[in-house]
Amino acid sequence: MPNLDFDASFAVLESGFGAHRLQDVGLWISGSDRASWLQGQITNDIRLLNPESPLPFCLCNPSGQIEAIGRLYEVGDRLLMTSTPCGAHAMMGRIKSNVILEDVEGLFSDNVLFTVQGRDHARAPVGEGARYAYDRTGRGGFDYFGTPEDLPVLDESAYAIAQLEAGMPMEGIDTTARSLPPELGPAFDDAHVSYQKGCFTGQEILHRIYSRGGPSKVWVGLHSEEEFDTAGAISRAGRSPEFGFIGAATVRKDFAAPGTIVEIEGVRATVVEMPFLRP
Repeated sequence: MPNLDFDASFAVLESGFGAHRLQDVGLWISGSDRASWLQGQITNDIRLLNPESPLPFCLCNPSGQIEAIGRLYEVGDRLLMTSTPCGAHAMMGRIKSNVILEDVEGLFSDNVLFTVQGRDHARAPVGEGARYAYDRTGRGGFDYFGTPEDLPVLDESAYAIAQLEAGMPMEGIDTTARSLPPELGPAFDDAHVSYQKGCFTGQEILHRIYSRGGPSKVWVGLHSEEEFDTAGAISRAGRSPEFGFIGAATVRKDFAAPGTIVEIEGVRATVVEMPFLRP
């Protein structure tokens, strides 16, 4: 697989496709009670899940703090969760500790997970393996278990910037052990949390925040006329070919409105609501 540089990576994202090896892992969840049990664990409504529509969700502790950010896929008589290793292990821990009489089992996938991203991703030749739809860059794409041979490999820094443009938070970078789903912004919260479903772990806290008009701090984008680095509240930073010098930070709600001028760690920037890249 040819390795692309930064500029070539963005070129294929805009007009073709490129591959990136993920650190994420897969967790198979099976058993006749898998859906009903998960409905009481995850933040989104599992009734929205179908083979054509994967379900983004968070797994939260009783205080509403994020333990995992993941996606569920319906694959035959099993569900597939993809998440970071920490997130997948958090779900497996929940299965081991909270499943008592229910018929629910978890099994980690041994396969390597790649993502193929780009506006022409549908034409990517990845063999016979299943494709799991996941737009990680705002340009369309899918995840794939296996090694997609002969596909161009995206530059690591270019992929990170593309994810930032798409408003995709990185666990452990843009989040902490105390982060709550609504703190990651309206787009993330709308996609990952259902406030209309029944009870789930952390629901009371999250619904209280929702009913009171939102969290006290929000993860936002930053745009500056000058290059800047990560420091303090600035969790990510870099150069986007389309948007220039951009980054992300968690700021108090009073400063989270798009267009607000802020100074963080000596960096003067304009607040941008995530994602930078709009459909």
